[in-house]
Amino acid sequence: GVGGAWRWHNTNATTTNDLTVATGTLTLPGGTLEVGGSFANTGGTFLHNSGITKLIATAGGKTVQVGTSTFNDLTFNGAGGAWSFIDTNATTSGTLTILAGTPTFPSGVLEVGNNFINTSGTFVANSGTLKLTSSLNSRTITLGGSSLANLTVQNAGVFTITDTNATTTGNVNFVAGTTTLPTLNFAVGGSFT
Repeated sequence: GVGGAWRWHNTNATTTNDLTVATGTLTLPGGTLEVGGSFANTGGTFLHNSGITKLIATAGGKTVQVGTSTFNDLTFNGAGGAWSFIDTNATTSGTLTILAGTPTFPSGVLEVGNNFINTSGTFVANSGTLKLTSSLNSRTITLGGSSLANLTVQNAGVFTITDTNATTTGNVNFVAGTTTLPTLNFAVGGSFT
């Protein structure tokens, strides 16, 4: 209901289908929340509670809608799964990990506050910008064979691109911090600043 507030009391939880926050405020579990369908914040608010949201669908056509809320750690882990971000911009304050499946990122800015790791899935950059905002040392960027559109490193973090070869089809902008580039080739389709 409007103005209502709900909280998971379990550390971990699973829904085998869609999770929708239509109104009110939902506090997610502090451990891992597995979602087997779409994640839709259509008119409410969710609080990440420092937990992991793991999207585990094994079919295509799923969506991710965050509204003005923020994920902590976000993991895609569904073989055959495919998700599209509905919002123009989205934020995860922690690590974004792709273990299986194919997410299509926002067309605006996808802000990631920790590591960006694609180990064995693929991603579609969707002409958007991956913006990394960590100010910590020993942060990791792993593209895993997929290409970014635009890349911005915003804060004073220390990042390493772990791929031997990596590609951005658009611009690369290092505003602050230190980034170690791939060991062999780093192909940049736009400006490099």
